[in-house]
Amino acid sequence: MREVNLDSVPMALDVASPAALVERTPESAKRLATTNFLAESLRTAALSADADGAPADAARLWNRLVAGDLVVFELFYTTERWLALLAEREPARAVPPRSRALLEPMLLGKSQKNTAYDNGLSTSTISMQAHRALAGLGISLTPSKAPALLTLLARAGKGLDVPRTRVCRFMHSSRSFLVLSVLRPELELAPQLPTAEYRVLCGLIEGASYAEIAAKRETSTRTVANQIASIFQRLRVSGRSELLASLLCSGGRHLVAGESVKKLTIPKRPRVR
Repeated sequence: MREVNLDSVPMALDVASPAALVERTPESAKRLATTNFLAESLRTAALSADADGAPADAARLWNRLVAGDLVVFELFYTTERWLALLAEREPARAVPPRSRALLEPMLLGKSQKNTAYDNGLSTSTISMQAHRALAGLGISLTPSKAPALLTLLARAGKGLDVPRTRVCRFMHSSRSFLVLSVLRPELELAPQLPTAEYRVLCGLIEGASYAEIAAKRETSTRTVANQIASIFQRLRVSGRSELLASLLCSGGRHLVAGESVKKLTIPKRPRVR
């Protein structure tokens, strides 16, 4: 894959200011309209810029994130791609090394319990340090819901195989952003999973809770829980983190390998006693 110097990444056009659209609304409605417009126009600009993206050096982007001169600004998904908006941060604020060292194994598929065992720490300490690391990256989520693209970047930072990503620089409201994206690796599973389970799988990968998936699909949380249990059993993974690690290994191709999902032979991680 060709490595790209971010200074030479293609630049997309700036997006017009939304001020003219909201200047005659009441103050509270104006703030809400501005926020909503900016969020939507930012995503629109990012999608437009992404189409012109060049191959990305994912390992370098991970190193810039943990060094603190890049921060995750927003994450979103389309039916075909995972996307992340990254913004430059000055002054840079590096992720504390200890917090980073405890977060990375979980991003690579290790459970919080096993990470705690390996480091001789309590699970609450692991959780606190992982939260601290994620906050340093600009993400206010628990490790179990860490964004899929963050897992990809962490794998790249460790020199592991990841699917091809692309990146583009663009301007929005006089601010420079990088949009990073990758083709959704779970697309390869669509023909092999029941439609309902595939849609639940997509929601799980996007970090939605069981309740959020159930609300979107107009079903019960029990049904979603049963479907997720079925997905994990079919793919022979123990949870979302291991699922993401498996999907990102060779673009998820080893999960299908020309066999039905029920016949997959991904080895289970040994239990820690």
